[in-house]
Amino acid sequence: MASPAAFVALLRMMKAWAGNPSFDRLARLSGVPRSTLADALSRRRSGLPALDVVRRLVAACGADAEGVRGWEAAWLRLQQAGTGDATDRAGTERARPWPVPALLPADAADFVGRDKDVAWLTALLAPGAGGVAPVVSAVAGRAGVGKTALALRVAHRVAAGFPDGQLYADLRGASAEPADPVSVLGRFLRWLGVDGAAVPAEPEERAALFRALLAERRVLVVLDDAGSAAQVRPLLPGSGPCAVLVTSRSRLTELAGVKRLDLDVLEPPEALDLLGALVGREAVTEDPAAAYRIGELCGFLPLAVRIAGARLAARPHRGLGWLAGRLADGRRRLGELTAGDLDVRSSLALSYRSLGPGAARALRALSIVDIPDFAAWIAGPLLDVRPEEAEELVDVLAEAYLVDPVGTDATGRTRFRLHDLVRLCAREFGAREETEADRRAALTRLAGAWLAAAEEATSRLPGRELPRIPSPAGRYPVPPDVLAELAAGPAGWFDAERAGLVSAVEACCAAGLTAHAWALAAACSTYLDARGYYDDGLRLCRLVLRHCQAAGDGLGEATMLMALGVLWSNGPEAGEEDHMAVVSRAAELFAAHGEPRGRAKALELMSFFHQKHGRPEEAIRRVDEALATEAGADPELAGDLWLSRAMALQLQGRRDEAEAAYLRALDSLRGRGAPVREAITLRALASLYRRGGDPDAAQLRLRQALAILNEREHASAWAATMLTLGQVLADQGHPQAQETLESALAACRRLRVGFGEGLALMALGDLHRRQRRPELAVRLCTEALAIAEGLDGPPLRAWVLRALGDAQQASGAETAARDAWTRARTVYARLGDHAAVGQLDALLT
Repeated sequence: MASPAAFVALLRMMKAWAGNPSFDRLARLSGVPRSTLADALSRRRSGLPALDVVRRLVAACGADAEGVRGWEAAWLRLQQAGTGDATDRAGTERARPWPVPALLPADAADFVGRDKDVAWLTALLAPGAGGVAPVVSAVAGRAGVGKTALALRVAHRVAAGFPDGQLYADLRGASAEPADPVSVLGRFLRWLGVDGAAVPAEPEERAALFRALLAERRVLVVLDDAGSAAQVRPLLPGSGPCAVLVTSRSRLTELAGVKRLDLDVLEPPEALDLLGALVGREAVTEDPAAAYRIGELCGFLPLAVRIAGARLAARPHRGLGWLAGRLADGRRRLGELTAGDLDVRSSLALSYRSLGPGAARALRALSIVDIPDFAAWIAGPLLDVRPEEAEELVDVLAEAYLVDPVGTDATGRTRFRLHDLVRLCAREFGAREETEADRRAALTRLAGAWLAAAEEATSRLPGRELPRIPSPAGRYPVPPDVLAELAAGPAGWFDAERAGLVSAVEACCAAGLTAHAWALAAACSTYLDARGYYDDGLRLCRLVLRHCQAAGDGLGEATMLMALGVLWSNGPEAGEEDHMAVVSRAAELFAAHGEPRGRAKALELMSFFHQKHGRPEEAIRRVDEALATEAGADPELAGDLWLSRAMALQLQGRRDEAEAAYLRALDSLRGRGAPVREAITLRALASLYRRGGDPDAAQLRLRQALAILNEREHASAWAATMLTLGQVLADQGHPQAQETLESALAACRRLRVGFGEGLALMALGDLHRRQRRPELAVRLCTEALAIAEGLDGPPLRAWVLRALGDAQQASGAETAARDAWTRARTVYARLGDHAAVGQLDALLT
């Protein structure tokens, strides 16, 4: 041994080996006063006890004559070396009487960002921050997230506060051969001045001596890549002014009193700073889009960004766009992210191999679908295990930083996310360790579970429009608590699962699970329509439609054509498809497959598009054709058909017949679990009453509709109802008319419903005309006319032309007004609205 502290620590250990006799007993056996013995063994002692005290003490503890001579020799060696006291007679500190290890690896010169983390850890490890107990902090995170770099940056920053040295060990906790803590203790003891021959062989004795030596020293211990609490525990000081900084791929929750820092990936600006530090800031400045894309494809993981930078630095003739293009291919991305001894795949593989069989299988299964985030229950159908087991396996993955908790969803469930690079790595392991049949079976179970849940949620949505078409796709049982959640809030459940459901449909298409794909897309379409996610809905239906056509699945093709028709009827009208031809094809396919409800719905959609293009007679014929079928007797579907018939009759100006049809529709819909369609019917009836000069009856129906609707539950129906209410309020000169119309206009623009936007602009223009602001009225109506002509919608064009003519007359532009009225009369005549034609004739004469 090379220090008085180690000598005194061994004296304390000998007392412990002797059964830890009391100082009173030792005083009786040795003849040394109790206080002197206590002082000799004090942890605060900085020098050697008197030699005679040592002789008597070890003899009282059971040492024989040879043993006593060994202690004497050790004491004399230390005394002769001049290390018996750490201070001179004046009390001035001299050189420490023990080695001062400085084992920290070099700090990273290109370390960037992490300012808050560095500041927090630096303050935590500051001298005196831990009081009498050692400060232990743990930096945890996934492979490649920069734990070691952060720990070394902080360790170098605080090193001056630990003048007795800095110890460092790579524990290799994620490797196949983790470091043995007993061996690490042996190295630490030798660096602390213990002679190799004096290092105890027993693990407990090594740990006790380590704690004894550090009890009075200020040493920083950095333990990198710890695999478990059991590996770390023997390497922790017991007391005193030391500090420990641990990094690990797990949270080490078994260690008590540890201050933990969960390290996440870099923020995008930090990732770009790191890339710039490696390839030159000019390169990043010249092509910031490619630089950001590289960071994004690296998942902003520091190791991956560092490798990308190293590859570019080694190829100065290549630009950032070149590497961004190579990384864009997910099948080769991991292969691209390797440079020298740096390899993302190998780093992540270490974490994967540390998992048990169940957790490893769960990780492989979760990688099958590109789900942005997920609830733990989906691991059940993927693995075909009970929900409790599924949640436990996901928790194990979260503990290993292979999935990340990302908050809670609308149902209160924790959501998890799989990092892109982790997903790619897990897929590679899945391809090697499982068969294609295994992966297909897992996807089929997941699609079946999501289909069962989505159908249940859709059945509870207030705005369901698509009749359920039986699909041969198999369903998988959904956990009862999930069913309870979606029953309590079906729209909230869809909100949480929307991105995952879209990904599942895409995965089913890619895997050839066509029946699951179209059934799941159909189950989601009502929600996507009600929420105004038209882009998602149209993209999904078109994707599935192509796969159904390629697979020869006529029933799936018909269902997707019908879903497209519903989306077009409620949402943005833009698109190259011939809407009438699409829904006509759906009707033919449904008829060929013996699906009368599907055919009736397709006929109703055909009626809608005939109305939109100014063909009310043909619209009525299609509705009557559907009402004459078996499906027309279905009360819920009959309500939709009578509503469509009423709208076509109203378009012709046949108001009494239209009112009767509206009331017939309401009778069919009430009490049938179709409140949104009931509200839509009330709104349409209110429009009829408004045009008939009965604003009070119109407002009553609109208030009834709004009592049913909720903007969040069915955005498009709410916007249309608010628009009609605004028109009624304007007719009545109500002060809230403008605010109501502007709210409706904003909603229509947000939903990109051109028909509604044009109608709202027209209504606002007419309101400003009444309020003696004709110039503004002309401008708004002109804007509405541009929308109407772009939509090729005769009814809207007729209404807007009439309002524009009124505004131009108010502004004194009589010639322009007559021109607008003349054009409106032509459209109304083609629509067959003779009452409107008569009104315009009176204006023109």
